[in-house]
Amino acid sequence: MSNAAPNLFSGIKDAKARLDANYERPGHYVLRIDALKIGRTRKGDDFMAVEKTVLHVLDDDEGKGHKVTENVTHMMMAKHDSFLGNVKAMFAKLLDCATDDVDSDACMAVCGDDQPMSGMIIECKNRNITTKAGNPFTVINYIREVPAPELIETGMLDQRVLDLYFEGGSLLRRMAGIEE
Repeated sequence: MSNAAPNLFSGIKDAKARLDANYERPGHYVLRIDALKIGRTRKGDDFMAVEKTVLHVLDDDEGKGHKVTENVTHMMMAKHDSFLGNVKAMFAKLLDCATDDVDSDACMAVCGDDQPMSGMIIECKNRNITTKAGNPFTVINYIREVPAPELIETGMLDQRVLDLYFEGGSLLRRMAGIEE
């Protein structure tokens, strides 16, 4: 008689790998959008996730916020009544357009394989609230796209960030249209 367990790994080919998500916390940040993803959770709930990298911290919520170079995720669940309004507000702010100009085709396009918003530098101001059910919740407020010339003029990004994400600053200068 063998004590060998049944094949514990049958079905692994179809399993989705677990990904750690570092959900956004309160604070005021300059971030880079890494990817916009849509999908379905294991429980069958549809979502949109905005994956970002923290480039600069304007306010770290008294030390409880994020640190520079940290990867964060803003997860929005379609099952919530606020989903479509939040997505519309986010895209209108970041694309500097009227909310009426945000439609489902545009939303699908920015979440597709081409990832046209990937690399966009943005400003977010996040705060905690208590929901009607009494649960804590972090509201992510998308403020605007931060233009490369502003980042250069203010010297906002430290050299480590410039080295890690902007080829020592040369990529940022190209983004600003400044000749090398």
